[in-house]
Amino acid sequence: MMNRSLIRSAGVVAFSLYLFVAATFGSDLVALSGNTMGTTYSIKFHAVDDAIAREPLQSKIDLRLKEIDGRMSTYQPQSEVSRFNRAAAGIWFPVSDDTASVVAVAQDIARKSGGAFDITVGPLVRLWNFGAASDPTKGFVPPSAEQIRAAQATVGFERLEVRAQPPALRKSLDGLEIDLSGIAKGFAVDRLCEILQAHQLDRYMVEIGGEVRVSGTRSDGQRWTVGVESPDRNARRLQGTVRPLNSAIASSGDYRIYHEYDGVVYSHTIDPRSGRPIRHELAAVTILADALATAVLVLGPVEGKQWAEEHGIAALLFSRSPEGTTTTRTSHFNVPFVTDHRGNAPAKFGRVLLTSIIVFAIALVGMSIGVIVSNRRLKGSCGGLAGLKDERGKTLCDACSNPSPDCAGNDATQKSRDRSP
Repeated sequence: MMNRSLIRSAGVVAFSLYLFVAATFGSDLVALSGNTMGTTYSIKFHAVDDAIAREPLQSKIDLRLKEIDGRMSTYQPQSEVSRFNRAAAGIWFPVSDDTASVVAVAQDIARKSGGAFDITVGPLVRLWNFGAASDPTKGFVPPSAEQIRAAQATVGFERLEVRAQPPALRKSLDGLEIDLSGIAKGFAVDRLCEILQAHQLDRYMVEIGGEVRVSGTRSDGQRWTVGVESPDRNARRLQGTVRPLNSAIASSGDYRIYHEYDGVVYSHTIDPRSGRPIRHELAAVTILADALATAVLVLGPVEGKQWAEEHGIAALLFSRSPEGTTTTRTSHFNVPFVTDHRGNAPAKFGRVLLTSIIVFAIALVGMSIGVIVSNRRLKGSCGGLAGLKDERGKTLCDACSNPSPDCAGNDATQKSRDRSP
């Protein structure tokens, strides 16, 4: 009998080999990154004004992210969400405008999806050994039907109320709790975009834990390119690339966080209506909006696509079959999505990758000669890349949208915990 758990990060990936090459030759691209919400954030923007000060801008960004995490985290015991989860039923619990706004959006999605998306699903998530209280070292055994029914008795978005003025939440059942991990990162991305726009920056890519928003175009006038990961549990590769314009991109899948027991895979995506992990061929969903991908994923390949069509949602749906991954899209998904029949990255990706390898090889050879001449060690843990700088003094590591923490040499050197707010 096999008993195995696997927890990895997943989602939409900021695809930026082009940005790596451009920055190598002195692009006007500015890169900021850091840690938040148990994951990382990455910001790329084109600044035509050299007066843009990186440090004050990043300080504003970090402060805003800390504020959001301090309100919506389920890991911080004194956050608004954690305190509300401990509060008694029947009373209006005061919260910030931010938290009330996010809960209101979540409740709207819950109603429209018939409960496929439900922020009160926490007890079921814990029952299946996922989420904040998960223990990867703990042996996984699927819960019994009786245990599932007991957990479902404390779940239900219809037992939660939210008001805007004054902002507050109220539960009708003791023990009801909320988890905003499926929507808070998208909210945070939007708030960072507001900060950039306040600094007259309108050509950017912002990403937090796989939630992406892009605005404008790159410096060459082309659209930003965002990679969509293949729903392959055994390898990490691109399914294809999307080139959106002024849009948010969110992804949800069953292929990176799961348990395996007796040959059966149990996804971390729980259907609140059944109390069990989803069990259908729809493996991943990518949409041009926030917070809706999980609802479509739970609903499945047929009902999910129909629901997305009815609600005007631009969605890509990736389903598993014995022949491989098949891709379908709603009629509203009208941005370029490029892939080949194997689900590999398009040919252009290969050409850009080859160019990047050549650039890197030239740099590495040059550094090696320098090492031989000066008898010094290569700096950094990624082939010396951290020690190589362009004409503006920026390390080539920083040219990547999500550089290796060991390479970046900044706050991202702390390995992110596998959690969300």
